Amino acid sequence: MQLLRGSSRRLLLVLATLLVAAATASEALAHPAETNEHGVNESVFPRLWAGDTETTNVTALNATDPDELLVAGTDVPLDEPPASVRTWNDAEFAQLNSTGKSTVRHPRGAPTESGEYVKDATVAIFAIQPSTRAHLAPGETPLYVPPNGTVQGLVDYRVAEPADDTEGDDHTYWSLQTHQIESVSLSVDGSEVAATSGTQTPELSFDSLRDHPGRTHTLTLSATITVQLQKRERVDVECEGCPAYRWYMYTPTETVTVETSTTVHEYALSVSGYRARYPNGDLGLVVYKNEPWYGYSLPSGGVRGVWRYYVARDQDWDQLTSATGTGSATSHSPGHPLQVHAYPIEAGPTPAPRRSVDLLDVYGRQRQPASLSPNVHLDTVHEPYTSSYGLAARIHVPNASADELTATGLVRNSSFDAGSDTFATVPIRESNLTLSLAEKTNETLTVAVLLRDNETGAPIATASRDGYVVVNGERLNTSSNGTVQTTVPRTTGTVAARYDPGKWWLNIPGYVGDSDVLRVQSHTLQLLRVLYRLAIPIGLLLVAGFLIDRITSWGFWPPWRNL
Repeated sequence: MQLLRGSSRRLLLVLATLLVAAATASEALAHPAETNEHGVNESVFPRLWAGDTETTNVTALNATDPDELLVAGTDVPLDEPPASVRTWNDAEFAQLNSTGKSTVRHPRGAPTESGEYVKDATVAIFAIQPSTRAHLAPGETPLYVPPNGTVQGLVDYRVAEPADDTEGDDHTYWSLQTHQIESVSLSVDGSEVAATSGTQTPELSFDSLRDHPGRTHTLTLSATITVQLQKRERVDVECEGCPAYRWYMYTPTETVTVETSTTVHEYALSVSGYRARYPNGDLGLVVYKNEPWYGYSLPSGGVRGVWRYYVARDQDWDQLTSATGTGSATSHSPGHPLQVHAYPIEAGPTPAPRRSVDLLDVYGRQRQPASLSPNVHLDTVHEPYTSSYGLAARIHVPNASADELTATGLVRNSSFDAGSDTFATVPIRESNLTLSLAEKTNETLTVAVLLRDNETGAPIATASRDGYVVVNGERLNTSSNGTVQTTVPRTTGTVAARYDPGKWWLNIPGYVGDSDVLRVQSHTLQLLRVLYRLAIPIGLLLVAGFLIDRITSWGFWPPWRNL
């Protein structure tokens, strides 16, 4: 019964969430597909519509499964960009069809150019694949694209054919000869990288972002439309013996170019850093990377960054504006492109699993998180998060290897596999710390610290490297010969010292810590200790003599009776 009541409460909570989401659907301008289409995996499909309420899909699901209802009716963070986004976009892109020469269609915000005969020429970017919109900070949401990718676009125009003029003595007749999309080109920072012709739905690839300076680039999709008409003019002739009129033929041609641009950030993840092997076999790793990332992993564990993903439709394509020579109207778009988004979900990187990975240090800066769309309901960080560029970790698995590391980027298929030259090797050795008494008084103790490399015996000078020695809570640095002296109050008979080696990756070689304890006692305690040590063997002899006397009846017990 308790389980049933718990399930009922959970189901009611889910249904209440769906009702609230449905109530705000009009505000979200929801345009999700009615049913799963284009061969997208059924379990993935509901996760592709952050910001929408998939009411039809929810109704079609098994209402007894709260988990399925929850996924279909709410937004869900994703651990990776779904490959289904490309599947969906390609299929939706194929549904963009021609409108003919008298009507032009374009999404919201698309530029238009008009000439005398070519009207409302437009070009729009449908999708850039793969790509991820990263919400780094307020006002900072770069579109990350890999060095190689594809731009899908829509080109359209209409032709304004002049009306025939048959009034008066002279007549003019117009006819359309040809009209075509002469060329569509893709440029990177003003340099053309791909081109095609004769298509309203160009799909152009780029593979040369690395050839252009900087990391931020401008992608420009440019379309050139050409129209050729025939103009026939009949001119009356007034002369004796001449024909009544003459025909004059013209072929006016017009070319209009329209373009649209978007700014992208080249995303080419790479890592570098240091590797080390602790004396007990643990793996030490310091990983520096050049871009925000999902994190890195090894077969034995890894570190997750602060980023997760969601997928949402591009609302500029919800409706298309159709323009003719007499007016314009809006209609439902036949194509709804999806965009992958990345957002911070944690305040800082996290080790996974915690039992085998220790996060030693994080290099980065604090950033205020960006706000997501009001219709996207996901748990986000509200306080500043750490945007890291370097992570130091200790992997508590003796056979772990840095060569097995895979770093995962924010853009689909942007992983980086470590090789033998990815990390520089830093040796980590055992240290040896010893304490000795240099001088003592009734009030103070002067102790000498000796810190050496346990393998080579070389002195460790903490004054010239990271790390320090702590003696009874006081930080000290050893000199070039690995020694230091300090005087401490003689409040107890014990002096404790330890070596904190600091960050192994900041010095070569690195070290693990060591400790020692020095016990100094008073004269009285030393005398009692001597007496105690003498009493034990004497007592044993007396007990043995007593037992022998009782067994043998030799009569020498107690040994002092004849004294």
